[in-house]
Amino acid sequence: MKTDGRKSFLGSVPSAALAVFTLVGATIVLFGSAALLQQFDRVGYIAYILNDLVIALGCFFIIKANPKSLWYVPFICNAISIVAAFAEPNFWHTPLWIPNCAGWVLTIIVAIVAWRIGKRAASL
Repeated sequence: MKTDGRKSFLGSVPSAALAVFTLVGATIVLFGSAALLQQFDRVGYIAYILNDLVIALGCFFIIKANPKSLWYVPFICNAISIVAAFAEPNFWHTPLWIPNCAGWVLTIIVAIVAWRIGKRAASL
């Protein structure tokens, strides 16, 4: 089957730019959902879970389209929580480190799965 030779949107935009878009979108989801769900969820776990899911989905599609971006996309997408872990003095003393670290683990697992799928698709 012949193709028309055009790249998809994910293939034409650099992975670092897509990772920054994912970071911005996930941050909007985090603060927007935290503001909307404040009366239901006092700690903010739901907002952090939604943030982690947006980051994981973004990383999956970016790395699947460009498997070589495995080494920097997860770090760019999680930049807010990585900076918070090192800059905020009470980060490790509050219960919010749990969803952040779970999100990092989820992102790493999803990135490896997407890398394997993308690498296999590129070799075909």
